[in-house]
Amino acid sequence: MTLYLRIAGLLLMAFLSVSCSTSSKPEALVLSKFNDSYKGVQSDKASTLSLGSLKGFLVKGHAEKQTGIYLTEAYDPKKIPVLFIHGLLSEPSTWEDMAHTLKQDPEIRERFQFLYYAYPSATPVVPSAAMLKNHLDTAVNTIEEEFGISMERRLIVVGHSMGGILAKSLISDSGDRLWDTAFKAPVSAFDLTPGQRSMLSNAFRYEPRSYVNSVIFLASPQRGSYLATSFVGKIGARLSARPKVVDDLAKALTTTNKDLLQPEFASFVADNVNSISTLKPNSPVTNLLADLPIDKGVTYHTVAGVPSFDYATEEARDKGDGIVPLWSAELPDSRCEAGIVSGHGVHHQEETKKIVNTLLKVHGALINEDETIHKIKTLDVPFARYNKDASRLNIIKD
Repeated sequence: MTLYLRIAGLLLMAFLSVSCSTSSKPEALVLSKFNDSYKGVQSDKASTLSLGSLKGFLVKGHAEKQTGIYLTEAYDPKKIPVLFIHGLLSEPSTWEDMAHTLKQDPEIRERFQFLYYAYPSATPVVPSAAMLKNHLDTAVNTIEEEFGISMERRLIVVGHSMGGILAKSLISDSGDRLWDTAFKAPVSAFDLTPGQRSMLSNAFRYEPRSYVNSVIFLASPQRGSYLATSFVGKIGARLSARPKVVDDLAKALTTTNKDLLQPEFASFVADNVNSISTLKPNSPVTNLLADLPIDKGVTYHTVAGVPSFDYATEEARDKGDGIVPLWSAELPDSRCEAGIVSGHGVHHQEETKKIVNTLLKVHGALINEDETIHKIKTLDVPFARYNKDASRLNIIKD
């Protein structure tokens, strides 16, 4: 069984890494957990964090204890925080070359501070989003209390792949739609521990976070990925190791509380639901999350991978970056939207880094919109559009 796990896991890892590879190897990120180091990185706690992308996905508990927000330097309240969220079978180190390139620009280096979120990527999207919100809420409260500043519309989030789906949870408003799709009764009716009841309530009710200024989505499968239904994806789904708290909650839902679950959701949970299974195109959860309204006070942008400059054919739109179809990466009313000739590792591409650089600068009041439009339109990419009539533009001037 151990050999089978290794072979199957390596197959999944290879499939993703081929599409996400980068030719350069910049200096490793030396990270320290936010709660340990926001006043100053402590050398005995700082490390080149490694969740072990494969091991963290396959081995229960390996990545859970490292879940959280990380810094490379003491938090500077005068700078604009940018949070990078990795995707499936990945870890913060995937942002090394992006961070290195961006910091070569002195304006970016002086105006922005980079933070990184690490999490066990086998966790289903909904509880994983709840964990992100808990960690971010805590960090934002700490910053406001310790530094006496307001974080209102101050955080910029950059999410790659599944990290983009988690980022979208920060700006989406579910009302009761998500809860009613899954359950027949209010949370008070469930036979759960207090912790499980709180987790369930937080996970299935999305509320926009007012501290988010803008989100940049990079190759994010908003409407799912064919990977989830492929042979490799099915292997990964079967072998993925969810956190124990998620396992315990799923067991409680499908046993003593099974009569309170909507039929379609009950069968979904019973089938060892995990991050890959929640990415199936046209699944009830995937479509519902994709259609949740986005906070009108937030700016958002999308960058997708496409197979060539001839990206508009049905075949090309279906292929996308080889993992995420173009139609899945698109989000209506994106202020900036671009297509990069790339595999799934679109965040490693130089043109993507130029786009992120430009968008950070416009949000940070370093350039105006006319300059932004000029920079976007001069990119050597299949398509790059900037829509002034789309999601509002939030600018941080202080």
